[in-house]
Amino acid sequence: MVAHIADCEEETRLRLTHSLCMEDFSASGFGTLPELAEAIETTIPNMLVLDLPFPNGDGLSYLRFVRSKYPCSVIVTKAIGAKAI
Repeated sequence: MVAHIADCEEETRLRLTHSLCMEDFSASGFGTLPELAEAIETTIPNMLVLDLPFPNGDGLSYLRFVRSKYPCSVIVTKAIGAKAI
């Protein structure tokens, strides 16, 4: 199974990628929507983990595009201003 993780926060992206690899996914992380778009053209994932806020684009608009064109499951995340306690 192939998973793409799109999140502009590197630490989150790396943790999700690592966790999915531990569950036997072939997981790749992308920090920008253009990077993700290029990867999806090459490999359609079984699952996409998509963060909504991106500095270079709108994750919600990209979600609409993905859902209209590709048959993959999507998990949407949104974390703003999270702080470690």
